[in-house]
Amino acid sequence: NQTESSASTTSSEIDIGSSHHRYATIGSSTHPYLVCNNGEKSPSHNTKLVSTTNLLRSPPIIQQHHIEGICGNSSFGTRRLFTLDLNQSQFVPSQNINIKQRIENQHQIVGGGEIYQGELQVNQSVIPITIRRLLSNASVQSKISFFNEISLLTTLCHPNIIHAYGFCSEPSISLLIESSDATTIDLYQYLQHYKQAQPMETILYTTTVFFAVQISAALAYLESLNIYHRDIAARNCLVTTDLNIKLQDLAMCNEMYADDYVLITVANDIETRRPIRWCAWETICLNRYTTKSDVFSFGVLLWEILTMAERPHCLFDDDQVLLN
Repeated sequence: NQTESSASTTSSEIDIGSSHHRYATIGSSTHPYLVCNNGEKSPSHNTKLVSTTNLLRSPPIIQQHHIEGICGNSSFGTRRLFTLDLNQSQFVPSQNINIKQRIENQHQIVGGGEIYQGELQVNQSVIPITIRRLLSNASVQSKISFFNEISLLTTLCHPNIIHAYGFCSEPSISLLIESSDATTIDLYQYLQHYKQAQPMETILYTTTVFFAVQISAALAYLESLNIYHRDIAARNCLVTTDLNIKLQDLAMCNEMYADDYVLITVANDIETRRPIRWCAWETICLNRYTTKSDVFSFGVLLWEILTMAERPHCLFDDDQVLLN
């Protein structure tokens, strides 16, 4: 074993078969950095962190011919789920929900609504959740759209997409979403922390590929259901302590990212906020979203990872971004 240490960061490297795991301590959390050699056999199942390694290995992963790019000729691939959990949307009694505090956000949620932090009580367990609540005076169209969203999100089942537990109808219609805990940060903050802790280094190439594979797996799953996300960015990817990625869509409600969403006028003179530095031109000019516009945003996200969370078009102001 080889150990390196500094004032703010400690790391170690452990040989496990054909793989190497580097551990870096950032703040109070320990994060593994995975190094894998393509073409080698997977380590045995009694080795540490084998589940993380298995996410990258050929046997449990289906290589799809239309997912190529950076992973096209290697052992990395996109995970395909052959079975979906298509249970009906889960109704949760209001007495099982404990609302903690409201999350203040500068930008109003589409359709009108509020975001809260809370807890879901299941048997003897308490699960942290995020609660999206529709306002009681919302329009009929907003209620229909929200019910459609609940019906959709509660049927999604993928390890790299944030989970929706169900909905509650009291005191108003609410969607209950899996929440991050104290050890989870978004990918933008993760990259920023790493850059500050080790300013002369960048994240290992295989770690960046590990991130990209998980995000592309989530997007491929959404595309298979003809669903587009509309806000693919590092800020919308949660990173757990074992480097698993969870795709979410709540970054717009975070004051930290208020400047990323610019008020623009799109087709039919509709005023709306868009993350213009991550958007394809047809989204900005025509208000058109497709899975292909998500691919464009995914490309910007890859750029964020490789540049350690640099701001896209950082030399341009918002007007110049729109002009170009």
